[in-house]
Amino acid sequence: MAAGEHPPIVELTIQGWRYAFVALSRMPAVLGLAMLIMFALNVATLPLFPGPQAEPGFAAQAIGTLSGIVTGFLLTPVAIAMHRFVLLGEVAQRYALAPSEPRFMRFFVFTVVYQLLIGV
Repeated sequence: MAAGEHPPIVELTIQGWRYAFVALSRMPAVLGLAMLIMFALNVATLPLFPGPQAEPGFAAQAIGTLSGIVTGFLLTPVAIAMHRFVLLGEVAQRYALAPSEPRFMRFFVFTVVYQLLIGV
C-alpha cells in the first residue's frame, strides 16, 4: 500500500462476513453451540444488571467483567476454530473445550486481558 492510501475497509468487511457465512455452513455444530452458549450466558446474567436508566455501579461492572471472562473461556474453542478455518482452511468437527492446550490458553489469556482493559 502506497503512502497516504487507506485500506479497502469495505472490501475487507465483505470478505470477513463471507468467511463467517462459509464457516457457519461448514461448522454448523460448533457455531450453533457457540450461539446457544451466548444465549444461555446472556439469559443467566441479565437479572444481575441494573435497568437501562440506572447508573452501573462497581458490582455491575465486576459482574460484567466476570461474565466477559466466562464467555471468553467458553468461546475460546470457537475463536480457535474460526481462525484455523480462515487461515488454514481447517474445518472443526466438534466443539473442544481443552484448557490444558497451550493454544487454548493463549487465546483465553488474550480474552482476559481484553476484558480487564474494557473494565478499566
